[in-house]
Order: sequence, then structure tokens, then C-alpha cells
Amino acid sequence: MKIDVVLTLAATAALVAGMSQATTQGARPPSEPQVLLCYAKKTAATAGTAKLFKTSAVDRNLDKGNCRVPDGSEAGDACTRTDPDGDDVCGTDGMTCGDGHGPGGIDNPCACGDTVATDTTLDAGFDPVAGSACTGNGLIVGAGVRLDLGTTTLTGSDNGNGLRIAQGGEAIGGTVAGFGTGIRIVDTTPGTTSRVANTIVEGNANDGVVVDLADATSRAHLENLVVRGNGDDGIHALGGPGISNLDVSGDTFTPDGYGLVISGTDTQVANNGAHGLHFGDPAQARDLAVFVDLGEIQGNLGSGVRVEQKTGLVAGADCGASANWPGCTGVTLHGLTVHDNGAAGVSFTTSFLIPMRIGETEYGLGFLSNKVFHNAMGPGCSAVQTQPQILVTGPVGLGQATCAGFDETACEADAIDRHCFWTGSTCVVIWDLRGARDCNDNTAQPNQIHSYNTNTDPVGSSELSVGMYARVGDGGLGADIWADNNSWRTGDEAQNVDQDASSFIDADTVCPAGGILLQCSSQ
Repeated sequence: MKIDVVLTLAATAALVAGMSQATTQGARPPSEPQVLLCYAKKTAATAGTAKLFKTSAVDRNLDKGNCRVPDGSEAGDACTRTDPDGDDVCGTDGMTCGDGHGPGGIDNPCACGDTVATDTTLDAGFDPVAGSACTGNGLIVGAGVRLDLGTTTLTGSDNGNGLRIAQGGEAIGGTVAGFGTGIRIVDTTPGTTSRVANTIVEGNANDGVVVDLADATSRAHLENLVVRGNGDDGIHALGGPGISNLDVSGDTFTPDGYGLVISGTDTQVANNGAHGLHFGDPAQARDLAVFVDLGEIQGNLGSGVRVEQKTGLVAGADCGASANWPGCTGVTLHGLTVHDNGAAGVSFTTSFLIPMRIGETEYGLGFLSNKVFHNAMGPGCSAVQTQPQILVTGPVGLGQATCAGFDETACEADAIDRHCFWTGSTCVVIWDLRGARDCNDNTAQPNQIHSYNTNTDPVGSSELSVGMYARVGDGGLGADIWADNNSWRTGDEAQNVDQDASSFIDADTVCPAGGILLQCSSQ
């Protein structure tokens, strides 16, 4: 198999002449000059690392067409072994391409592994990357660059990243298929917003899209993506602090305050090998604040939506802006349709809900207008149901100090933004999964949870055969949930929700009264 390498730079100008002379001299002196190469092919041995090669080896590979000289560089230019621009090519002047980027302003064709340096529209008849399967990375989108894939497809060989966006770049349209990871968004330059819109991401070996932002000033926006048939998660976000004040009293975000925003009526995350949307990770290194607005999540082997955060965090002590973003996760979920996934439709493990605010409207709640139905079960609504439609494990990630000391009046007033609940004697912090503060309020957006096997059905009945279930998490702490003002399969709370001995759910008030009574539906 041909080894694909990129000749990036050499040590001195005199080396150019020495390379041709070297092929005729036979034996090499011990001090034979060496040039720096960076493999484009990602293999276990090289993994994109820089290497020094003898000039004879360079000459041989040049003759065979196995390596390339980057645009604007010649063998003999000065070189560095580092990769300060993070483009997986040593030095800051790796292989670059783009419309108008060539000599005299001509278009410079983009090949696998190149960095797109100017606003570019890919052309299947001109850009080699659009007509061949990449053995490693597809393309790297440069700082502030807009890449329009049009109708082209970037195709991989189960390795590398199809698109890597690191410095506020933008990718529009097209298809990214068959790579290790379809699209990876990071922030080597803080304070930038990276965007991907109207792109199909399918059939990649691992995750379809990975977002991992380290800085609170960085943003990522995913709009109207179709993410389907990938080997692991559809979209997995590991970091994106946003404004990050996740446990500050009364704090709400406008959409521009979140680290990651996923939006669009045409968003579809389907048939992936693990979770559809996966926010957080047991080992995440930074906070994550996500707003999801609209979209269909269906047919994934794991949960439709999985929310978690770094394990071992102390609720109310480790999370918030003053704690330097240690790995807390907060989400706002609005307008999602989540159905026919292999596990729970929505699964929360200790983390938070961020109250939604759009414009000047304070909705005060973080889980609104979602439809969650027919997950973790076979055809029909009497089939065995292995998990609830919504599963909550462990306490919310807010400390009890958030609500401690309030009397009933103050507790109920603060419930809008601080997720406090009056038990009848004490004000406690709680998972606030209400669909509305009041069913008759003009901001009411109740969730619809239906088409499940209730726990009184004779076939496949179990404590998990419900719309919502609360259970104990790490550290032996249960999940306390306020789930009033939603619509369910029935008007009977005992058939809609259940909990273990350490947990509690209040869901006795429904919108509309009596539940929605959708016994079994695919809509």
C-alpha cells in the first residue's frame, strides 16, 4: 500500500540540490541531512506525528509521487517540528487550499487533509477531496472561513475527522460520511463561534458530531443537521461552558449564552449506534451548557437524549462560575420529538436544567414542549417496556443551599428560576420537569409523554413500564422530581410515574385535566 506523506519543510536551501545528488552517491555519510515530514495517513505507528527522514528517502518518495510540497513552500525552507495552528500538519503553513488561494488569485483545489484557507465552495469536478475516499482526515476549516459543500460528499475510510472546525469556521450543506468522526468542533481560538448547517453526517465509525469547547467565550451552533447511522453517538458534546453560571440564583440564559446551540425544524438524529444526543461525560474536563430547540430524535440504540456530568462532583459546591468549570452539565430542552429509541427517551443523571428565556420572555423552566413516546419497547403499547420514557437518576446538580431557609411563600416564588419545591414543611431543591408554571399561563408549553405500557397493564408490566421513573444515583441519593402540568397517557398519576424508595415524584396535576389519553401513537 502506498504511504501517503506530506513533505512540509526542510532544513536549508542547500538541501534541494543535495537531494538529487544523494540518489547517485550510494553510501551515506553519518551526517546526512534530514527533512521533516508529517504523515497524512493516520496509522498506529505514526498517528499524524512529525518525523525526520533521510534526504534519500524523501527523494525516493517524491519520485514515486507519495509526498507533496505544500503550496507556497519548497524543499529547503525553514521548518519547525511543532504544530502551533493545530491543523495536524507540522508548522503553521501546512497544505492549504481554497477559492482564490492559489498564485495570482486562482482557485487552489482541496485534497484530503488540507486546511481550507479562504471562503470556498467545493466542486466535485475540481476538488480531489470530493472525488476520493480519504485515508485520514477530510478537511480542516480555517479561522473564520466559510466552506460550502453544496451537494458534494466527503468520504472517509473509518479514520480521522471528516471536518475539523477549530477557529470559528463554518460548514454548510453536503454530506460527511465514512470517517472515524464525522465533524469535530473545538476551540483553539477562544471567543469564536463555529457553525455547521444543513449537513448530512452519516455512517461514520464513531460519533457523528463531537463538540468540545474549553473557553466560556466560545460557541458552537448546529442547525438543521441530519445525523444518522453513525457507530456511536449521533451528537456528543463534552465541553462548552457558555456563560456557565449554572448554579447561580435566578440565573437564566438567552440563546447566545450557551456554549452549544442545536436548532432547526429539520434537525434529525436517527439510527445511531449509541445515544442520539449525548451531553456530558463521566470524565468531562469542563462545564457544558446546551440549548436544544426543535428536532426529531428517533431509532437510536441507546437513549434518545442522554444528559450527565463528571462523576464525583459535589452538588452546589463544585458547579458554577466560581469553580472554574470543573465538568458540570446544564441543558435546556425545548420542542423535541423523541420516540422509538432503544433505551429511555430522555435520561438524566445528576446535572441540571437551565430555565429557558427567549427575548424578554422568561419561561422559568428548562424542559418544555417536548414529545416523548414509545421508547424502549416493541411494536404496540402492550409490548414489554424495558425503560421508562423519561428516566432520572440521582439528585439534581444544585446544592440544597439554593433553596434552604425559605418559607412556603418564598419557596414557591423562587421555584420559577431556582427549582425549589415546598414539601409541606421544607423548601428543597428538585428536578423541575414541569411543562408549565400554570396550565392557563400564556407561556405554558406542557410536555407530552405517552404511548407507553403502564404499570397496571397485564403484559410486560414492571416498575419501569411508566412515563417517568426516579431512582437513586451515585452516593445513595435519590431523585426528587416536580413534573406537574404535563400531558400523559392517562390521567392517573400512579400509572404515569413511579420511583424507588429513595426518590419522589409529584405529577398529580396534568395539562389538560385527565391527560392526553393517547393510548398508542407514532406521532
